[in-house]
Amino acid sequence: MDKPDVDYIRGISPAIAIEQKVSIKNNRSTVGTSTEIYDYLKLLFARVGRTFSPVSGNQVRKDSVADVVDYLFSLPADTRVTILAPLLRTEPGRPMSKELDLLLQKGYGRVVLADGQNAFIEDLIGEGKPEVEGDIFILIDRAAVQPGDEDLQFRLSDSVQTAFFEGHGTCIVKLDNETRTFSDKFELDGEVFEEPSVNFFSFNNSYGACHTCEGFGSVLGIDEDLVIPDKSMTV
Repeated sequence: MDKPDVDYIRGISPAIAIEQKVSIKNNRSTVGTSTEIYDYLKLLFARVGRTFSPVSGNQVRKDSVADVVDYLFSLPADTRVTILAPLLRTEPGRPMSKELDLLLQKGYGRVVLADGQNAFIEDLIGEGKPEVEGDIFILIDRAAVQPGDEDLQFRLSDSVQTAFFEGHGTCIVKLDNETRTFSDKFELDGEVFEEPSVNFFSFNNSYGACHTCEGFGSVLGIDEDLVIPDKSMTV
């Protein structure tokens, strides 16, 4: 049925008119699927829906480069910030000295050790040098925040993007007395969540359907009590 050509309607309750062209019975058919309402609702929930962690009840969200830069420029002027990225082993079992050597070849010169001290990579590797223990963080950039400085904004944006890349999705901003961690992964409380999408709200789609009934609303199976109502009798 064609939609009416109107600009404004007032005082009329919402109504749905369904034109039945093909009478095919389907267990998954509803008023929503027979009209466009279901498509609009899927799009609405996919775009404005929010995900909350069942562990802490906090909202799950992933950070972007713009989120980190906005946080940096919300700090008072002349605040000293350090952008770090955790140094992760690219291969299991590889010595940390080898990872530091690869880091040096990429052009990085300094790292931050687990005790918070800065160190030159060249001073940590070489013959006779012991393996570094504890967590190591790549020193990406250091700066003093100057609100309104566009050149600094572009520079910090590149640094944050580099930190996300080197840290495999993790960027750390260190202040004088505070450290804040940002992540571009959709996870919280140690759990990875599915990002809202249109298919996620499709009950008749394998991506969003119930894993038990597969979107039918009922489960086919055998009820032993109906098959053998009197279990005291022999087969």
